[in-house]
Amino acid sequence: MFNQYFKDTMDHFGIKGTELSKHFGCGRAYISDIRNGKCNPPIDRFWELITAIDELAPGAKKYFGNLMAGNHDDFLLEDLAANVEPSQLVAAMSNEQLSKLTMAIAKRIGNMNQSVKKEDEFKKEDELMLVG
Repeated sequence: MFNQYFKDTMDHFGIKGTELSKHFGCGRAYISDIRNGKCNPPIDRFWELITAIDELAPGAKKYFGNLMAGNHDDFLLEDLAANVEPSQLVAAMSNEQLSKLTMAIAKRIGNMNQSVKKEDEFKKEDELMLVG
């Protein structure tokens, strides 16, 4: 699991084994062996490698941590929201995806409106209690 997430993190951020090995001060084969699951370094050494990746590509440590925690989709959405303009996202969507997105937005707005209505009802009840 560590090895796969290590590989996924490097791939996600475009970090090459040669680049990481130079930055970390180890052989390229060592990085390759970890990526391929042939080597399992102690956890403290492994964390030092993740820190080195983060130094090369800020956000990599958080990405790796999210993978380890099973929060794959949350991070991807957060990453997407931070780096992609909504107009670019919409332009890349199929009609079916746009339809689903529109429905999800309408549902969320409806939930927000219901929440506001409930707050208004509570305020009116409070006002009636103060007057009565």
